[in-house]
Amino acid sequence: MPPPIIVHGFFDNYAQAVGKIQKEIGNNFTVKFTKNNTNIFCKSKEQWTKVNKLLNEQQVEFHTYIPAEEKTHAFVLRGLDQRPTPKEIAEDLENNYNLLADKIYEMKGTARPLYLVVMDKNITIDKLEKHIRIVLYTKVQWERHQNNKLIVQCHRCQEWGHATSNCHANPKCLKCAGPHLTRECEHGHLNSPKCANCNGDHVANSTMCPIYIKKIEFINQLRQTKDTK
Repeated sequence: MPPPIIVHGFFDNYAQAVGKIQKEIGNNFTVKFTKNNTNIFCKSKEQWTKVNKLLNEQQVEFHTYIPAEEKTHAFVLRGLDQRPTPKEIAEDLENNYNLLADKIYEMKGTARPLYLVVMDKNITIDKLEKHIRIVLYTKVQWERHQNNKLIVQCHRCQEWGHATSNCHANPKCLKCAGPHLTRECEHGHLNSPKCANCNGDHVANSTMCPIYIKKIEFINQLRQTKDTK
Protein backbone atom coordinates (compact mmCIF):
# COMPACT_ATOMS: atom_id res chain seq x y z
CA MET A 1 0.00 0.00 0.00
CA PRO A 2 1.37 3.46 -0.87
CA PRO A 3 1.92 6.06 1.86
CA PRO A 4 -0.99 8.19 3.09
CA ILE A 5 -1.80 11.58 1.61
CA ILE A 6 -2.17 14.10 4.43
CA VAL A 7 -4.51 16.95 3.56
CA HIS A 8 -3.80 19.93 5.82
CA GLY A 9 -7.04 20.67 7.60
CA PHE A 10 -10.38 19.60 6.17
CA PHE A 11 -12.16 19.94 2.82
CA ASP A 12 -14.54 22.89 2.60
CA ASN A 13 -16.99 20.62 0.80
CA TYR A 14 -16.22 17.06 1.83
CA ALA A 15 -18.85 15.38 -0.35
CA GLN A 16 -17.67 17.24 -3.43
CA ALA A 17 -14.00 16.45 -2.74
CA VAL A 18 -14.66 12.76 -2.17
CA GLY A 19 -16.81 12.69 -5.30
CA LYS A 20 -13.90 13.98 -7.40
CA ILE A 21 -11.53 11.40 -5.93
CA GLN A 22 -14.09 8.65 -6.52
CA LYS A 23 -14.49 9.75 -10.13
CA GLU A 24 -10.72 9.53 -10.56
CA ILE A 25 -9.98 6.17 -8.89
CA GLY A 26 -13.33 4.60 -8.01
CA ASN A 27 -13.84 3.25 -4.50
CA ASN A 28 -10.20 2.30 -4.06
CA PHE A 29 -9.52 4.66 -1.15
CA THR A 30 -10.44 5.34 2.45
CA VAL A 31 -10.41 8.51 4.54
CA LYS A 32 -9.39 8.95 8.16
CA PHE A 33 -9.76 12.15 10.15
CA THR A 34 -7.24 13.28 12.74
CA LYS A 35 -7.37 16.30 15.01
CA ASN A 36 -5.91 18.62 12.38
CA ASN A 37 -5.83 16.75 9.08
CA THR A 38 -7.66 14.55 6.60
CA ASN A 39 -5.73 11.41 5.68
CA ILE A 40 -6.39 9.65 2.37
CA PHE A 41 -5.28 6.04 1.85
CA CYS A 42 -5.11 4.61 -1.68
CA LYS A 43 -4.81 0.93 -2.56
CA SER A 44 -2.19 1.19 -5.31
CA LYS A 45 0.71 3.40 -6.40
CA GLU A 46 -1.15 4.31 -9.60
CA GLN A 47 -4.20 5.51 -7.65
CA TRP A 48 -1.95 7.37 -5.20
CA THR A 49 -0.31 9.20 -8.11
CA LYS A 50 -3.68 10.17 -9.58
CA VAL A 51 -4.93 11.58 -6.27
CA ASN A 52 -1.69 13.55 -5.84
CA LYS A 53 -2.21 15.07 -9.27
CA LEU A 54 -5.88 15.81 -8.60
CA LEU A 55 -5.18 17.58 -5.30
CA ASN A 56 -2.42 19.61 -6.93
CA GLU A 57 -4.78 20.70 -9.69
CA GLN A 58 -7.37 21.67 -7.08
CA GLN A 59 -4.67 23.62 -5.16
CA VAL A 60 -5.30 21.62 -2.02
CA GLU A 61 -2.62 21.90 0.66
CA PHE A 62 -1.20 18.47 1.50
CA HIS A 63 1.92 16.43 2.01
CA THR A 64 2.79 12.79 1.57
CA TYR A 65 5.83 10.52 1.80
CA ILE A 66 8.16 8.63 -0.53
CA PRO A 67 6.75 5.23 -1.58
CA ALA A 68 8.77 2.33 -0.19
CA GLU A 69 10.00 1.26 -3.63
CA GLU A 70 11.42 4.75 -4.26
CA LYS A 71 13.32 5.15 -1.00
CA THR A 72 17.06 5.65 -1.24
CA HIS A 73 20.18 5.01 0.82
CA ALA A 74 22.74 7.71 1.58
CA PHE A 75 26.47 7.12 2.00
CA VAL A 76 29.45 9.30 2.88
CA LEU A 77 32.36 9.12 0.42
CA ARG A 78 35.83 9.87 1.84
CA GLY A 79 39.26 10.19 0.27
CA LEU A 80 38.73 12.54 -2.67
CA ASP A 81 40.95 15.32 -1.34
CA GLN A 82 41.47 16.68 -4.86
CA ARG A 83 37.89 17.96 -4.48
CA PRO A 84 36.27 16.83 -7.74
CA THR A 85 32.82 18.09 -8.65
CA PRO A 86 29.76 15.94 -7.90
CA LYS A 87 29.27 15.62 -11.67
CA GLU A 88 32.78 14.17 -12.11
CA ILE A 89 32.12 11.62 -9.36
CA ALA A 90 28.76 10.65 -10.85
CA GLU A 91 30.28 10.15 -14.31
CA ASP A 92 33.09 7.99 -12.92
CA LEU A 93 30.66 5.79 -10.98
CA GLU A 94 28.49 5.35 -14.06
CA ASN A 95 31.28 4.79 -16.59
CA ASN A 96 33.43 2.42 -14.52
CA TYR A 97 30.89 0.66 -12.32
CA ASN A 98 27.58 1.11 -14.15
CA LEU A 99 26.28 2.69 -10.96
CA LEU A 100 23.81 5.56 -11.15
CA ALA A 101 23.82 7.92 -8.19
CA ASP A 102 20.53 9.65 -7.52
CA LYS A 103 22.23 12.74 -6.07
CA ILE A 104 25.71 13.74 -4.93
CA TYR A 105 26.47 16.68 -2.64
CA GLU A 106 29.72 18.03 -1.25
CA MET A 107 29.21 18.19 2.50
CA LYS A 108 29.78 21.52 4.23
CA GLY A 109 31.77 22.31 7.35
CA THR A 110 34.21 19.38 7.12
CA ALA A 111 37.99 19.58 7.54
CA ARG A 112 38.56 17.43 4.44
CA PRO A 113 36.30 16.98 1.41
CA LEU A 114 33.40 14.61 2.05
CA TYR A 115 30.57 13.76 -0.31
CA LEU A 116 27.05 12.61 0.41
CA VAL A 117 26.04 10.08 -2.24
CA VAL A 118 22.37 9.11 -2.51
CA MET A 119 21.66 5.82 -4.26
CA ASP A 120 18.98 3.25 -4.92
CA LYS A 121 17.83 1.39 -1.80
CA ASN A 122 19.26 -1.86 -3.21
CA ILE A 123 22.80 -0.50 -2.93
CA THR A 124 24.36 -1.53 0.38
CA ILE A 125 27.50 -0.50 2.22
CA ASP A 126 28.88 -4.02 1.71
CA LYS A 127 28.57 -3.72 -2.08
CA LEU A 128 30.32 -0.37 -2.09
CA GLU A 129 33.18 -1.49 0.16
CA LYS A 130 33.79 -4.67 -1.85
CA HIS A 131 33.39 -3.41 -5.40
CA ILE A 132 33.98 0.35 -5.49
CA ARG A 133 37.29 1.06 -3.82
CA ILE A 134 38.69 3.37 -6.50
CA VAL A 135 36.96 6.56 -7.69
CA LEU A 136 38.71 8.92 -10.10
CA TYR A 137 41.95 6.91 -9.70
CA THR A 138 41.81 7.49 -5.95
CA LYS A 139 41.37 5.02 -3.09
CA VAL A 140 38.20 5.87 -1.22
CA GLN A 141 36.29 4.82 1.86
CA TRP A 142 32.51 4.49 2.21
CA GLU A 143 30.39 4.98 5.32
CA ARG A 144 26.70 4.83 6.01
CA HIS A 145 25.25 8.29 6.44
CA GLN A 146 23.93 8.68 9.97
CA ASN A 147 21.05 11.11 10.31
CA ASN A 148 21.04 12.18 13.94
CA LYS A 149 17.81 14.13 13.67
CA LEU A 150 14.88 12.52 15.46
CA ILE A 151 12.41 14.24 13.16
CA VAL A 152 12.64 15.93 9.77
CA GLN A 153 11.33 19.43 9.12
CA CYS A 154 9.81 20.64 5.87
CA HIS A 155 11.60 23.73 4.53
CA ARG A 156 8.51 24.74 2.58
CA CYS A 157 5.66 24.83 5.12
CA GLN A 158 7.97 24.51 8.19
CA GLU A 159 5.92 21.69 9.74
CA TRP A 160 7.71 18.82 11.44
CA GLY A 161 7.39 15.25 10.21
CA HIS A 162 7.69 15.33 6.42
CA ALA A 163 10.24 16.28 3.78
CA THR A 164 10.16 19.32 1.52
CA SER A 165 10.18 17.20 -1.64
CA ASN A 166 6.78 15.71 -0.76
CA CYS A 167 5.10 18.91 0.41
CA HIS A 168 2.38 20.63 -1.62
CA ALA A 169 1.31 23.14 1.01
CA ASN A 170 1.55 26.90 0.73
CA PRO A 171 5.00 28.17 1.75
CA LYS A 172 5.74 29.76 5.11
CA CYS A 173 8.87 31.64 6.06
CA LEU A 174 11.22 30.12 8.62
CA LYS A 175 11.97 33.55 10.08
CA CYS A 176 8.82 35.67 9.93
CA ALA A 177 6.07 33.06 9.23
CA GLY A 178 5.03 35.06 6.17
CA PRO A 179 3.42 33.37 3.12
CA HIS A 180 6.66 33.01 1.16
CA LEU A 181 9.72 30.80 0.93
CA THR A 182 12.44 31.64 3.44
CA ARG A 183 14.92 32.54 0.69
CA GLU A 184 12.45 35.16 -0.55
CA CYS A 185 12.13 36.89 2.83
CA GLU A 186 12.81 40.63 2.61
CA HIS A 187 13.30 41.15 6.34
CA GLY A 188 16.91 39.93 6.46
CA HIS A 189 18.00 39.32 10.06
CA LEU A 190 14.98 39.67 12.33
CA ASN A 191 15.21 40.95 15.88
CA SER A 192 11.64 39.75 16.43
CA PRO A 193 11.15 36.44 14.58
CA LYS A 194 7.83 34.62 14.46
CA CYS A 195 7.35 30.86 14.42
CA ALA A 196 5.18 29.49 11.61
CA ASN A 197 4.12 26.58 13.83
CA CYS A 198 3.24 28.11 17.20
CA ASN A 199 3.37 31.88 16.51
CA GLY A 200 6.02 32.22 19.21
CA ASP A 201 8.89 34.73 19.14
CA HIS A 202 11.47 32.36 17.65
CA VAL A 203 12.33 30.95 14.23
CA ALA A 204 10.37 27.89 13.11
CA ASN A 205 13.30 25.47 13.46
CA SER A 206 13.98 26.36 17.10
CA THR A 207 14.31 23.34 19.37
CA MET A 208 12.65 25.46 22.06
CA CYS A 209 9.39 25.57 20.09
CA PRO A 210 6.60 23.88 22.10
CA ILE A 211 5.36 22.14 18.93
CA TYR A 212 8.80 20.62 18.36
CA ILE A 213 9.17 19.63 22.02
CA LYS A 214 5.75 17.95 21.98
CA LYS A 215 6.61 15.92 18.87
CA ILE A 216 9.99 14.84 20.29
CA GLU A 217 8.31 13.75 23.52
CA PHE A 218 5.82 11.71 21.49
CA ILE A 219 8.63 10.03 19.52
CA ASN A 220 10.50 9.19 22.72
CA GLN A 221 7.34 7.72 24.23
CA LEU A 222 6.90 5.50 21.18
CA ARG A 223 10.51 4.34 21.48
CA GLN A 224 10.11 3.54 25.16
CA THR A 225 6.93 1.60 24.47
CA LYS A 226 8.68 -0.35 21.71
CA ASP A 227 11.67 -1.13 23.95
CA THR A 228 9.45 -2.56 26.70
CA LYS A 229 7.70 -5.00 24.36
